[in-house]
Amino acid sequence: ITIEASRPGRRSGLSGLLFHHSNGTEAGGHVSKGNRTNGEVNAGAALTMDQYDDDQVVSLQYNQQGATRSQGLTFVDRPDSLGPVVLGYYRILDRMSEGPARDSVLREMHAKAPPGQLAVRRLFVGRDTSKAAILNLSDRSGIPRLRLMVDSSGNAAIVFLDRTGKTVRTITP
Repeated sequence: ITIEASRPGRRSGLSGLLFHHSNGTEAGGHVSKGNRTNGEVNAGAALTMDQYDDDQVVSLQYNQQGATRSQGLTFVDRPDSLGPVVLGYYRILDRMSEGPARDSVLREMHAKAPPGQLAVRRLFVGRDTSKAAILNLSDRSGIPRLRLMVDSSGNAAIVFLDRTGKTVRTITP
């Protein structure tokens, strides 16, 4: 177990614990951040489990920006091995802090990476920023295809989505 206090790159401003395999490679961890500026909360925490010699595949996360909050459990599908294009981008991204420049590199990576080489969110269960309790099931491209939800007013729905993420059918009580 390693205590990870503010380090350059994508973990800048975070603290927590990193877990390692017996051979020293990272296996997941718990990271958190939090502060209050002018009365507004900016906080988050994550408990993650990594695919061997890769990045997280299971995470329990909480994020808050002011009054906007979400939390949930996420399962990510990752390729068995990363190709040279994605590995090259990860080497760049790992050294970058969060912000517009990093977002731009991420968009470039997603545009250039071969199909099947990117991680995609397959399942999310939790509370989204609209205060709805949701269960999203996504296809191998990461596009939500089935959503079970109860909105903030207590209205339940089952939503079916097409290959582009567009709602094609909604079942309500």
